Amino acid sequence: MENNLRLILSSATTSGEVNLFGFEKISIKKSISDIKDISKRKGSFTQNFTVPGDENNNKLFNHIFEIGSDSTFDSRLKAKCWLTEDSIQIMEGVLQLTNIKIDDARKVTYEIIIYGESTDLFAEIGDGYIEDLDYSELIHTLSFSSVTNSWSANTDYFYPLIDYNYGLSFADIIGQNSITGISLTKMYPAIRAKNIFDKIINEAGYSYNSSFFTGDTFSNWFIPFNGVASETQAESFAINRSFRATDTSGFTVTRADMYLFEAPNQYAIDYDISFDNDSTGGNFDNGNLFSTITYKYSGTGYSIQSIGASVPYEILNTGVAGYNPGTGGNTSQALGIQFYRSSFNGGLTPFREQYQYTGYYYMPFAGTYTFSTGYLNGPIGSQLGPVQPGETIWAKFHYKGRLSSLVSATTATVRIKPGAYFLNTVSTQLVPNMPVDMQPFIPKKIKKADFVKSILTMTNSIIEPSTNNAKTLIIEPVNNYYSGGTVKNWTNKLDMSNSVNVQLISSLQPKKTIFSYKDDKDFWNTYYKETVKRTYGDYIYDNDNDFNKEEKRIEVIFSPTPCDNIDGSDIIVVPKIIKMESNGSFGKTDSNIRILQKSLVDFSNETSGATQFVLQGLSAGTSYPCLNHLSHPQTGATDLNFGTNEYVYWTLNSITERNLVNEFWKKSLDEYNDKDAKLITAYFNLTPSDINQFKFNDSIFIRGLTNDGGNYFRVQSIDYSPTTPGSSKVELIK
Repeated sequence: MENNLRLILSSATTSGEVNLFGFEKISIKKSISDIKDISKRKGSFTQNFTVPGDENNNKLFNHIFEIGSDSTFDSRLKAKCWLTEDSIQIMEGVLQLTNIKIDDARKVTYEIIIYGESTDLFAEIGDGYIEDLDYSELIHTLSFSSVTNSWSANTDYFYPLIDYNYGLSFADIIGQNSITGISLTKMYPAIRAKNIFDKIINEAGYSYNSSFFTGDTFSNWFIPFNGVASETQAESFAINRSFRATDTSGFTVTRADMYLFEAPNQYAIDYDISFDNDSTGGNFDNGNLFSTITYKYSGTGYSIQSIGASVPYEILNTGVAGYNPGTGGNTSQALGIQFYRSSFNGGLTPFREQYQYTGYYYMPFAGTYTFSTGYLNGPIGSQLGPVQPGETIWAKFHYKGRLSSLVSATTATVRIKPGAYFLNTVSTQLVPNMPVDMQPFIPKKIKKADFVKSILTMTNSIIEPSTNNAKTLIIEPVNNYYSGGTVKNWTNKLDMSNSVNVQLISSLQPKKTIFSYKDDKDFWNTYYKETVKRTYGDYIYDNDNDFNKEEKRIEVIFSPTPCDNIDGSDIIVVPKIIKMESNGSFGKTDSNIRILQKSLVDFSNETSGATQFVLQGLSAGTSYPCLNHLSHPQTGATDLNFGTNEYVYWTLNSITERNLVNEFWKKSLDEYNDKDAKLITAYFNLTPSDINQFKFNDSIFIRGLTNDGGNYFRVQSIDYSPTTPGSSKVELIK
């Protein structure tokens, strides 16, 4: 029987209808999960099938079969396709050319396979890292207002209170130890998990619909900074503000007026150096901030910089009349470098200077003098404060001498050799009023696919393409997903000419299923693991199976985050991410990626009576910005741990049972491990419309499989063959 099928192909290099033989066997496998592993998700795909190498298909595949040809069809790239039966779409996905066969008669055939869009999602996501995503829309200024605004506003960044080995105390919070209170530079931004999740999905070419992933609960999940470095600007921040310029010609200066001084005195003069090359010979000006005309550097934004210069010079024989160094006197000379900035005294006096004394004046002398300011990291606007927006900075060569009254006259010739240079070194450290790029705060070496898979695992979520657009996915936790299906009656489709097989699902399940975060090396996680012999926040599900001894571990990429009260407070609870040093003291440590819930916690009932959060010397109110595995450290309604801990490190009267397993997994676990749960294999006469309209969250009513008047079932998988007469194999769960 000839198939009434059509296969439409569309790619960047070709499009059109693929001719079929008309008798090929095409089998479509639709499956939602692995019955033996509840954490694994599946999708739709076809078995390999063969299409002819006729003139039409050879043109579509651009004669790729020809050995030595340079075909424009690239089998490595996905080609969009649609498979229809009786003009009804039964599958949408991507086509992969897997093999080409040429028989002894030079007859060509192509072997292809089709994957559904949800199956293809992670292939599209690829192996890239979350740090490589574009977070430019989140750039903001580090300030009191931007930090405190993130606590209550719906921004995708949030500045939590976390103890990165600061030894935070309540006295710090309320400004008793310092009027500054908590410095802005101790507040690192966390990023909303949804921001990363959405970016990954969208970058792969998909959008999604979801009640959970667009709701308030997921919106409050944040990824905190997990590094230790104070350098928290992107590398490009420093690169685009750096320069180095040289003087290519040098110059000579002669002075003949020291005889004017009749008593011990000092004279000095500045000389401009023509730093006229900022582009070759190791010189650069990445942000076009240095002028080879004025020889000045212009600041853009706030930045911590070290300014430096080096000047090669020689002093020629001067001839000092009537002076013998053995007779005394204080004639000497000094060479130096002075740095000026327009923000300090209008640039009239140097903000830093230093000299090299060369000894007796009449002696010829040569050398190279190098001087650097060190990092300018004082208070904003001070003499040695960070480089400010719009200010200019320049360097001068400085020469000064002292003359004894015993000397009647002198002449000095100073030559500045070619090769003097002027440069800066830019730090990526943050200070107030600087722009904050979120990229440095994103955990490193975390694959995008692993991030999405871990979020889906935490929430036990299903991915399914929507009916109208396969690039629009439906992503929901299992409980939400199945509650949104429709009821369909397949009683009349049941093919009783085939046998029905019934298998007990519980016999296929492991003895234990362990849900866990990834172990980390910080002190509080290590201490918990050593004392309890389990990972903080894990959950062990035991199905009481005496025959199956297998253990299944379901682990995500995130690590758990123990929290504790800060010293002196009954209410303020913060993550403490520290390590134990070899000498027994605590130190800073980087950590694995974490995920926590955001809340703003009132501490006005603190027993000490002082309740003002002091941030950068200003009052930030009577609440503190909290990240915790609980949605609130005392009254949290939800818990991002998989299960209930043996203990927590802070005082907590009771803890919610709405953890990840109970919220998202328990119902499925109980269903699969119920002693009466069954996997039923039966055959049904399905039509193209049935396949087109089918969703895995449909509730299928069937009368005839049981003796109680009919039951509702959930479909586990379908094997549908539009080209083979007969019914389709369907796996049902009851």
